[in-house]
Amino acid sequence: MLCSRFLNLVSATALILLLAVISFGCRGLPPAPATPLQPNLSALNAATTGTPAAGPLTLTLWHSETGAARDELGALARDFHSAYPEITVNPIYVGNSDDLAKQVTAGIALRHAPDLVLATRRDLAQFARLGGLTPLDELASDPSIGLSEDDRADLLPGLIDESTFPDLDNKLYGFPFDEEGLVLFYNAEMLKAIGADEPPTTWDDFVDQASRTTREQQYGWAMPLRADIFNALLASQGSALLDKPERRALFAENAGVVAMTMCSQLYKSGVARPMPSDDAAFKEFGQGHSAFLLDWMTRLGALQAAQQRAKTHFEIGVAGLPQADPNSPAMLIRGYDLGILKMSPARARTAWFFIRWLTSTHQSARWTRAAGALPLRVSALSELAHDVGS
Repeated sequence: MLCSRFLNLVSATALILLLAVISFGCRGLPPAPATPLQPNLSALNAATTGTPAAGPLTLTLWHSETGAARDELGALARDFHSAYPEITVNPIYVGNSDDLAKQVTAGIALRHAPDLVLATRRDLAQFARLGGLTPLDELASDPSIGLSEDDRADLLPGLIDESTFPDLDNKLYGFPFDEEGLVLFYNAEMLKAIGADEPPTTWDDFVDQASRTTREQQYGWAMPLRADIFNALLASQGSALLDKPERRALFAENAGVVAMTMCSQLYKSGVARPMPSDDAAFKEFGQGHSAFLLDWMTRLGALQAAQQRAKTHFEIGVAGLPQADPNSPAMLIRGYDLGILKMSPARARTAWFFIRWLTSTHQSARWTRAAGALPLRVSALSELAHDVGS
């Protein structure tokens, strides 16, 4: 699951707010909009002919979630059926992300595809190119069951835009659901030892703190040699590997030069040490040798396991990426989006109704708790803050 997700550039607001919840409870969060974010079945019935008013309807959802996330997806589907007995959603695990892509591609060709799919943005684009997906634009703007202005304001910035595709007339083919960000992990004790009360918010701060923590058996940055790390550095500079239409390379322009120059200087000064593998980076960080590590949010468990093996007990802090401009932060995300396969308009509306329910406030908060994903909504962050406060 981790290696197969597509990388996207979005606003860092989601991560910043999530970290505010973790660190400060209810303080500092923007107010949740006073809006009914739970979809109304009567609106669907009034606008849909044949289903679900005509009788029970069963939808299938293919996915590649495992572990606690797989269990929670099943639980959510059961709760949806309890709330709306006319509609049943069957989540079906069909293997890893590659297996899922192959199964859906074959299903489209044989006209035996599922109703819904939870897949990477890259795979959704391919399904759409095969003519197998329903564009979501009309459903999202539908006056009865679409996204209201309050809904759109509540959704965290940038997430929906990343599921539109320039080569497919900029139509919306996916709705965000299971997303995570690339973050900065830090050794809180090492920062306290140099008098740093908080992790760096700019790359200048990062260089300064990493340099000052470098001494004897410890150094500033355990640096895995991975393309996604470089992509994250570009994102924090307000750039990316490619432009939005994905027709022009950007990584050799100013942001890329700045990022590579910083990495080179830190390496030459001994502040940053290239790691031959992720396991090596986790081991170094877990043993308390490095102050910083850049990686995905879901790697926290692996870092804690490395720390347990090393029998160290320092606090592992989590922060957003340092930024070139903290007033315009950006982060790198990857994730799985929900898509609707080609079907009758009435059935598609019911599938959209389920997506609306699954991504509403309470369900989004539930998914964050179970899967460690970014919450999709500001209102979900407020609910999570209540959990922390209690």
